[in-house]
Amino acid sequence: MSIQYDYYLRRARLLRARHGSARHGITVSTLEPRCSFIEYWQAQGFALEDESGRTFFGRATHFVSHAWHTEYSQTVDASTGALEPAEDAAYLYLDIFVINQHCPPWHTPGVGPEEVLGRAITAAQAVLLVLTPWSAPVALTRVWCLYEITITIQLSTPLQVNGNKS
Repeated sequence: MSIQYDYYLRRARLLRARHGSARHGITVSTLEPRCSFIEYWQAQGFALEDESGRTFFGRATHFVSHAWHTEYSQTVDASTGALEPAEDAAYLYLDIFVINQHCPPWHTPGVGPEEVLGRAITAAQAVLLVLTPWSAPVALTRVWCLYEITITIQLSTPLQVNGNKS
């Protein structure tokens, strides 16, 4: 399950305004229940669709590979820039929304990160690789991002590279 593109943009901006960063807001919100942000959202009884009936959560169309050390607004901007305007029904797989950050699934015996990531990457139409800042992309210095790129290549999933070129 992934987060709907338009909703993701609005929610990330709200969390950033409320907690100083979307990442901090998500990890704080999900700490006590020890769940993913999507599970937390659903358990709180919050709306699952917008006023037009479009669902906020659905099957991923794009897996987003990004460095956690990148400013979240840059990740949002780069993800937005990679999608075509017609892709308003895009659902983005962002680990921070989808994976339980307090007890990741690969902490379960017999489940490895390659299984979890492999399923998500295979299900997506493409992987969006966020390279920011463009002059010295942080993602290319992070082992986890390189691991996601490796899985993407091994699975022959299309890889789209995008970043803020400013």
